[in-house]
Amino acid sequence: MIGERDPTYLRSDQYRDSRNLETRISFYQRYATNPREISSWILEQVRLPDRARVLEVGCGIGEFWARNLPRVPAGWEILLTDFSEGVMSAARERLSRAGRPFGFRVADVQDLPFPEGSFDGVLANHMLYHVPDLESALREIARVLTGTGRLYASTNGAGHLAEIYELERIFRVSPDEHEHARFTCENGASILGRYFRQVRFLRFDDSVIATSRDDVVRFVLSRVPEAMATPERTATLQAKVARLFEEGGGQLRAGENIGLFEGSEPWRPGTVSEEEPAV
Repeated sequence: MIGERDPTYLRSDQYRDSRNLETRISFYQRYATNPREISSWILEQVRLPDRARVLEVGCGIGEFWARNLPRVPAGWEILLTDFSEGVMSAARERLSRAGRPFGFRVADVQDLPFPEGSFDGVLANHMLYHVPDLESALREIARVLTGTGRLYASTNGAGHLAEIYELERIFRVSPDEHEHARFTCENGASILGRYFRQVRFLRFDDSVIATSRDDVVRFVLSRVPEAMATPERTATLQAKVARLFEEGGGQLRAGENIGLFEGSEPWRPGTVSEEEPAV
């Protein structure tokens, strides 16, 4: 089965270019009910010095920085990384006119090409659940952080967009094969506790109310492998979405479960103490 953590699928299909990601970002921007934009909210939670070296892993199309440009401290030296050259190119193009010197590099979070203690902060926005070897990724993040560095990792939790994700069963038997079983609001603290002495969790309250059937169909199709999106299954999806909109009086409501973890005081490689949890 094609999986959400299959690197070949992610590179050659899901994130071959930026289109799928842009479809989902547009959907959230159009239909989210919380007037606070999540990228702005995340930046408000980031506790880093005014002068800091900041790494983003899995940057996508650079949405976080594009949204927050006026509020990003001028003293931050920012490097964006992603394992996909396709979405990295979109981020580079999008931020090339930002008026500040962002750095860009294709890199895999499971094997970061940076020395120990290179960064004061690492951002991992809605991406850790994609990583095939999460333990390696977190070891690498802890390694490249300074001793006082912090990780900020946003993710989803149980029941997130369940009303919409359920539609994926048309294409694959188990839609919760992807993010909801990997790194979630519910299990993130225990996972990060193996790599950070302090872990803090904050919740972002939101939901979506979609008013376009076509947008819901596009959102679902942006999440499933192209090989599974046959004409017959797509027609079934369209019919089911039409029924849901009829039952919902012309709209589709879906709850969201989103949170942000802050990990601080990373365990330093090679300095395992008796108190350090076993991995």
